Amino acid sequence: MIRTRLILWNSVVFALTLMVIGVVVYVATERSLYGAVDKDLASRASFLSTHWHAPGGPFDHGHGPDHHGGPHDDGPRDDGPQDGPPKDFQNTQRYDPIQAQRLEFSFRISRPAIFDNGPHHGGHPPDSPFDAGALQESFKGSTLFITDTLNGHRIRVISLPLREGSKISGAAQFASDLTAPDKTIGTLGNILLALLPLSLLITVGIGFWLVKRALQPVRTIAETAEGIGGSNLSDRLTVKGSDEFAVLSGTFNSMLDRLESAFEQQQSLLEAQRRFIGDASHELKTPLTTIKGRVSLALQKKQTPERYEEHLKSIGRASDSMNAIIQDLLLLAQYDEGKALLHKEIVPVVDLARRAVLESGAPEDRIELRIAGDLTLNADEALVSRALSNLLVNALRHSEGVVTISADPTQGKVLIQVNDRGEGIPPEHLDHIFDRFHRVDTARDRASGGTGLGLAIVKSIIEAHGGSIRMESALGVGSTVYILMPGN
Repeated sequence: MIRTRLILWNSVVFALTLMVIGVVVYVATERSLYGAVDKDLASRASFLSTHWHAPGGPFDHGHGPDHHGGPHDDGPRDDGPQDGPPKDFQNTQRYDPIQAQRLEFSFRISRPAIFDNGPHHGGHPPDSPFDAGALQESFKGSTLFITDTLNGHRIRVISLPLREGSKISGAAQFASDLTAPDKTIGTLGNILLALLPLSLLITVGIGFWLVKRALQPVRTIAETAEGIGGSNLSDRLTVKGSDEFAVLSGTFNSMLDRLESAFEQQQSLLEAQRRFIGDASHELKTPLTTIKGRVSLALQKKQTPERYEEHLKSIGRASDSMNAIIQDLLLLAQYDEGKALLHKEIVPVVDLARRAVLESGAPEDRIELRIAGDLTLNADEALVSRALSNLLVNALRHSEGVVTISADPTQGKVLIQVNDRGEGIPPEHLDHIFDRFHRVDTARDRASGGTGLGLAIVKSIIEAHGGSIRMESALGVGSTVYILMPGN
């Protein structure tokens, strides 16, 4: 599930972030603590180097700093054993031996051990260096920091040269106990290691709640989508806010709009198909009935030649009617599949109109042409003439006056109008006037109504040329067909 993947990825990212932060905090704290130790050692070393002098010689232990690096004092010394802590530290042993031991150790290693750069002089035994190699480097003039172990304690040692003028007369080493910073760093590491799994558990819990809350709109979308079917395509999601889920909801609603529109269109097509099949069956049934009836009459008994001729002529007319319907249906099928071949050429519109008048068989006194002689179209002359002829036949059938064909240029296109002053068409039929087999008269009188495919063919021819067609009509006033064709 996407929720599990999101929580897993968030936990991994958070864990890595915690690890990086923990490492940064650990390293920064470690450097800060150990840096403070080195800084303190360097400060004390600077003080010792600045105040170092040997009046009685390079190392006059009677007058200079003693071999433990104590301050110069001309009076008697009574600070206890020179290798032990002061009396105040010794007294603490009665109360806290461990703390006193630690203080004594820290005091002992913090007192400078001074070494002569030559044969030893004086009554005191020489000190043992913390690190002999570092001491040799200091005799050469180098100041070094070393981390070592003494009596089970980690210590930080500084080794520095002691100069008299430009001459290195000795060297000194002293140290600082690292127990306290080591303990602090160790505690910090344990805390960070303990916080990591605890933080991950808290993160997973909070992440689960946040992801569940954040993905609630997705669940709503899924539930809505699951409940939508063909009977309730009008249902829509509620769009709230302007985030990604709101955009997704809006997109989903737009998809539902398209689906609903496509579904309604499909339903309309299915209804039109059922109507088309019914109409085609009806149209073909009429001539078939005629043929079957005539054949039955002719076979019942012997009849006169004239009677046989009448039967054959009726059968021929029915066959012609069937053939016309079938040819028109095949032509419409070609247009529907986009397989109609167009033989386009530049042809004057007036020539198209005159050819249409001839094909329609209309009397010249009932046709009026209002077309400029220089107006032309890039079209299939035979098909466009047939479309105009069908319109003329339809107009002449429903009117007794003059039918006008006019053409005018408009915005790079040609507008052709076919106008009659006939009986007009009821408004409820205008939206279906170009449908196949649609007739205004419900009686389907073939003598006055034709096959019902003429206007559908006109529409297919015009649209195949990239044009459009519409009709306006008013009862008792007449009808006008508007054809808008691309210019050449």
